[in-house]
Amino acid sequence: VVGFLAYTLSGLLLVGAGFGIATVLFIETWMKGRAKKRLALFNKQLPIALQLMSTSLRSGFGIMESVSTVGREMDQPIAGEFTRIIEQARIGGSFETGLHEMVRRVQSRDLRNVARALEIHRIIGGDLAAILESVASTMPARADLRGHIIARTAPHRPVGRIVGFVPPCGLAF
Repeated sequence: VVGFLAYTLSGLLLVGAGFGIATVLFIETWMKGRAKKRLALFNKQLPIALQLMSTSLRSGFGIMESVSTVGREMDQPIAGEFTRIIEQARIGGSFETGLHEMVRRVQSRDLRNVARALEIHRIIGGDLAAILESVASTMPARADLRGHIIARTAPHRPVGRIVGFVPPCGLAF
């Protein structure tokens, strides 16, 4: 639509095509940025949610009640995702299916690790509250380590991109 409007206002096909392409690229970049912010917020909330689930489990609630507590007590986006698990279970789905769907939607490495821990617990058994506390305590440490790695490699990443770009340019000459 933007490209068509630019074409009709300018009368130049190239201007319309340029505005159309620029608009698509802008919207795509904006959406990726929003998704990245949502994922960062989700990952920030996940250890708190796991602590809340662990506390609920220690209080005598079951896994579904603890997931429901996260859905009620936490803020978005994590509350909405956990609420979807409960809603899916209400219409006949299983907890595991809901968890796998959430992992697929959110695309969080930390959530994938939580899902694996819950699967292992389902097979082997044990103290689920302790498992959730352990997973929750390792998440901030991993995030700190990731931050240190990014900070240490920051000066070298642009040079690596340039060096990676040199061989294709060399073949052209």
